[in-house]
Amino acid sequence: MKVLHIINSLIMGGAEVLVRDSILALHTKHPEIEQHVITIYEDGILYQSVKDIVKYKCLHATKLNFILKAGALRRYIISEKIDVVHAHLYDSMIMARLAVPSKVKFVNTYHTGMHNPSFIHFSQKRLWLDLLTRRRKQSSIFVSCSVKHDILKGIHIHENSDVLYNFPADGFRPLYHYNNSPKLKIASVGTLRMQKNHIFSLQAMTAVKDLDVELHILGYGALEKEFQDFIDKTGIKVTLVTNKAVTSEILADYDLFMMSSVHEGMSIALLEAMTTGLPSLLSSIPAFREIALDAAFYFELDTPKNLSDMIRRIHSNKKVLKILSAKAIEYSKQYSIDNYLTKLLSIYHR
Repeated sequence: MKVLHIINSLIMGGAEVLVRDSILALHTKHPEIEQHVITIYEDGILYQSVKDIVKYKCLHATKLNFILKAGALRRYIISEKIDVVHAHLYDSMIMARLAVPSKVKFVNTYHTGMHNPSFIHFSQKRLWLDLLTRRRKQSSIFVSCSVKHDILKGIHIHENSDVLYNFPADGFRPLYHYNNSPKLKIASVGTLRMQKNHIFSLQAMTAVKDLDVELHILGYGALEKEFQDFIDKTGIKVTLVTNKAVTSEILADYDLFMMSSVHEGMSIALLEAMTTGLPSLLSSIPAFREIALDAAFYFELDTPKNLSDMIRRIHSNKKVLKILSAKAIEYSKQYSIDNYLTKLLSIYHR
């Protein structure tokens, strides 16, 4: 079998990490599968992880040459005799639909609930284009039930659709141990962009400056300067950690994992924290509740006071974290690479 993965780029991000890790896992467990990767805009740092095991091409597409590049993609699929084309993210999905010959198996993965009108990046034009280019025989994958629910608000998909949960990267394992120190160390993981809603966490931290509570945000992105200016101005105990790869060893040094996202598809960062055994404090959005269940505390996003009050409660009674940790480890076991690959290959062969 020859499989072609198509994605916008291999710059660090949730969907990009999933593509990289699935390529590595397929190579390890099914080396007989020949894997190809095409990025439509640029390559990115994650390419270095897979360059020795895939055939790779970057189309360097732009708005002006998008249709022409779809033609180049079609020629590549035909010349390489690709059996399965798997597209990730919206732009790659649209280009692939324009390019993939009718006899080639086509799969696309929805990573976010972008067709829900309440979604932060909702676009009526994107919804229409999705509807117009949709192929009858394509297979649709949703990274969570909540993403499927949101997509179905705009598109009616009845056949060949599956929920396929993400998985933590290889190397994450239960390393968390409860620490009864009076200090509460919190880790938050996520790129520094609007959707992750880090500013909500920063605002909440202004109300707990009197406590021995420290927050580290592990990630980088366009909003780094804005966040650092806010930290410097308010004097809150928050550190932006932009130069570390997240591992179980790093996460296990914290007491609590926290995310205040407005929207999520299927958070790999949350899975990695749960696999490590780290208790979680999460915004009350469907994607988080679907995965963490009762292995986390939740707060509403209407006011940062909801989060700061929850931090105070946890700080005053850290022992509750022991129970959450045990549940997190147990729940995380279902999100394994083996389960993922078994279902993915069944979709490819369908």
